[in-house]
Amino acid sequence: MYLVLLFAPPGLFAWALGFGLFRLFDIWKPWPIRDLDHRLGGGPGIMLDDLVAALYAAVLLVVTQWLISRP
Repeated sequence: MYLVLLFAPPGLFAWALGFGLFRLFDIWKPWPIRDLDHRLGGGPGIMLDDLVAALYAAVLLVVTQWLISRP
């Protein structure tokens, strides 16, 4: 979650959106998150699963911010 907040602009809305996106990717587990979780298993699988979910959410936040700020 902290990784997502590093890329979120300041403000409650952006932080709530980042949290929501992180939870969405963490629960939904699109590819390759699901594969990482199942192949590694245990603690390392869970940690890597969260890291990739955070990366997905951060990328989506950055792209959204870029699209909104375009003239």
